[in-house]
Amino acid sequence: MRLCDIRCTCRYQLDQHRVSNHFGPAARLARPCHSYREVMFSISLVLGIVGQLFIGTLLAFFSIFAGAGLHNGRELTRLQSLILDNAMWVLPGTSLAVLVFFVYHAATGGPQPSLWWHLLPVLAGGAYLAYAARL
Repeated sequence: MRLCDIRCTCRYQLDQHRVSNHFGPAARLARPCHSYREVMFSISLVLGIVGQLFIGTLLAFFSIFAGAGLHNGRELTRLQSLILDNAMWVLPGTSLAVLVFFVYHAATGGPQPSLWWHLLPVLAGGAYLAYAARL
């Protein structure tokens, strides 16, 4: 392998470099080096990060105000109070955990995880809503 082959970052650039060496610089094509799958994963990663930040903030506000309303309106047992108080940290934490999970997989180049993982904070918020409504 030659030194100029090592500088090329992907197979397409390497092939185009070899073509331009044999047929001149006019033989190079202006085509991006990323596949459709890589671009779509990048777009879904950015949209997922923005969505998880939005959902995490929404769940934080939801748990704070719902917990405060329940504390002001009723006498709660110690366990119920503990669950409502910790939900303020756990619900946004699920969103942050999903965000870290996706960024880790993107950074390490591992397999693309299923996009259904984005529903985990929504399901946690639904479970909290069901619990709070039962009180």
